[in-house]
Amino acid sequence: MLRGGLLGLLLLVGLQAEAQTKSRWQQQRLHAEREGWSRVIPTHVKVQYAGGMGLASVGVGWDYGRYNQLETDLQVGYLPRRYSDRNHAVFTLKQNWMPWNVRFVDWLGVEPLSCGVYLTAITGPRAVYWRSEPSKYGGAYYKFLTRFRTYFYVGQRATWYNRRLDSMLRSVSLYYELSTKELDWVAKFGNHDLLLTDMVYFSFGLKIGLGK
Repeated sequence: MLRGGLLGLLLLVGLQAEAQTKSRWQQQRLHAEREGWSRVIPTHVKVQYAGGMGLASVGVGWDYGRYNQLETDLQVGYLPRRYSDRNHAVFTLKQNWMPWNVRFVDWLGVEPLSCGVYLTAITGPRAVYWRSEPSKYGGAYYKFLTRFRTYFYVGQRATWYNRRLDSMLRSVSLYYELSTKELDWVAKFGNHDLLLTDMVYFSFGLKIGLGK
């Protein structure tokens, strides 16, 4: 009986240890899944004026990297008819890099250099914007896609940081950018009268960092 009782006790301890291990594994898995889903939630909202994204654009983005020095943004802009043939929507995918963040005090800092690249896609009739060159040009006139544009930019930012960690408002940044698109540089080779001021675009915006 003593041997049977001892075996039963060992079996019970083993089952409890297995259950605890399984429970910890399930909790770790659930925690990892929650962390995975949390990465999908945007970390900031942006509003921007000009820059080839439309007269004004709004969107969301994600900060990441060891020091949050990288950003990916998705924005939707509006180009009114008075600046084009008709009203257009402009969709933008933007990648940003801020190599340095200088803090003057714990609530104020600057990013002396921000730079990046973004791709825009504009809606509209094929006669005005196309994804492939229309056959009427014979494949020898235009060698670019007018519906899609690639921009490169440099700029600077100033950021106010909220010291309340429990707030939904994490930070507010004001920024400006100087951008240019690849088509302008292609045109520059064939038109030496094209000035740099005709190829560089000024824009500014607001970034609102969201608390976690």
